[in-house]
Amino acid sequence: MARPLLFTRLVLWTSALTFLGFGIAFAVAPTEMTAVVEIEAATPMARADIRAMYGGLEIGAGLAMALCACSKRQVVAGVVLATLMLAAMASMRGLGIYCDEQQPLLTYILFASEVLGVVAGVLALLRERGR
Repeated sequence: MARPLLFTRLVLWTSALTFLGFGIAFAVAPTEMTAVVEIEAATPMARADIRAMYGGLEIGAGLAMALCACSKRQVVAGVVLATLMLAAMASMRGLGIYCDEQQPLLTYILFASEVLGVVAGVLALLRERGR
């Protein structure tokens, strides 16, 4: 028999570490990270804003998810947080794909990874609901 919450915690830790990793990368190298998605961080104010919004927000979310993963009572809440964040990201990226025609391959890869995260989160939540 599988250990309780194993799949759910795996989903949550994957999300937590992904958000933390991207948040740290944007905090440490905002110009390089934004260049990957064709955003120019040309001024000190732009880089500070990228560090705050992309770095700080993702680090905060990742830390919240990690804290939830460490508490049996909060695991489901953490998965809800991760799933909602990824669903919002996928929805807005999908809107961008719909509104702005020609998208590079990376846009579709990011969209697919966000949708995959949502599916994993929903499956984890459904699994926990059945317990």
